[in-house]
Amino acid sequence: MTTVSPRRRRRWILSIVVSLAACQSAPPEPAALPPSRAALEREAVVALRTAQRDGDLDQHRRAEGLAGEIIDRFGADERALTLRAAARAGLHRFDAAVADADAAIALAPHAADPYGVLADALIELGDYERALQTVQYLLEIKPSHAAYARAAYLRALFGDQAGGLRLMQLAVDAAPTNAPAERAWHLVHLGRDALAAGDEAVAERAFRAALATRPDSRAARAGLAALRAGRGDHDGAIAAYEALLAEAPSPDTHAALVDLLVATGRNDEAARHLAAAERLERAELATGTNEHRHLALLLADHGTRLDEAIQLAARDAAARDDIYSADTLAWTLFRAGRLDEARAAAARALRLGTRDPLLQYHAGTIAAAAGDAAEAARLLSAAIARPAVLGPRRVSAARQALADA
Repeated sequence: MTTVSPRRRRRWILSIVVSLAACQSAPPEPAALPPSRAALEREAVVALRTAQRDGDLDQHRRAEGLAGEIIDRFGADERALTLRAAARAGLHRFDAAVADADAAIALAPHAADPYGVLADALIELGDYERALQTVQYLLEIKPSHAAYARAAYLRALFGDQAGGLRLMQLAVDAAPTNAPAERAWHLVHLGRDALAAGDEAVAERAFRAALATRPDSRAARAGLAALRAGRGDHDGAIAAYEALLAEAPSPDTHAALVDLLVATGRNDEAARHLAAAERLERAELATGTNEHRHLALLLADHGTRLDEAIQLAARDAAARDDIYSADTLAWTLFRAGRLDEARAAAARALRLGTRDPLLQYHAGTIAAAAGDAAEAARLLSAAIARPAVLGPRRVSAARQALADA
């Protein structure tokens, strides 16, 4: 990801889905296993690392196939099942990932890695209570940086942003000193979580520390660009995002530029970036991912093809009961004028007390349209207070909704 857009907040945890613990663990020496099995496992781990770094679905599929070959040829064991679970989670086949992780745990109840993948898949499916239990057990058997990161995410989901920041700092501190990529990854997520909590000072320190650790961290540069935008330096943010796009395409970067270009009156350029964002989102869907919310939100945000947006959002909501699927459905329904249905979906999205600015903006706007001025004021005021996450277009729209409520 190259921006800190809340549209893709669910992808941030998918970096963990690839099981940091599993991927960073060195495979057993060839002497300890038949060489062909050891070679297959090494290839699967490399494929997962590559998939995590690049968001490459083909590498997830490769890892799934390699793990399946190990299981077929040598039998199902904890490591092979965990590798396949991680690959399937990366492909958004979360039910299958849960099944593999559960099977791995049945074989090795005290191994930490399957619990991490299981927790991630449960979160994506919206089974938050079981995810909490799983992460709590993971913290007991292996209180590692990966476990702290998962616990931090769950704390934030349940509305405890301060507790989540403390746990994410623990994850940063516990990251191996010889693993700069993992330390930088945690620092970026600490920065993103700090932005969501409205603590820009912590966010800036975290993004700069991530760049000091990994100067090639595009995510850290995107975080700093979002900070500039939130502070009103629109020209500086535009330049930063354009530099990121010059290196690699990203629908989130294009979408961030759309908002900034509109805010500065550059509407023709904004239209080009909006078209580019949609092309990239559709290309991603064409690769076989079954996550539709990003394109649905893009269409709904800009009022285009709303029937398609609702269909896409409904597919995600039918497949998983997580709060972000509910939020996407709420927003697409609202934009199509289906207010009562939108209110019900928005309530479902807020059921954990999550203080995500995008959720608050959507639910607050819907509340304002429904005439609930008090709820609109509560939610929209909180969202506006995190401009680096919300972005200039949504901040402006939130202020207008508040004025009209």
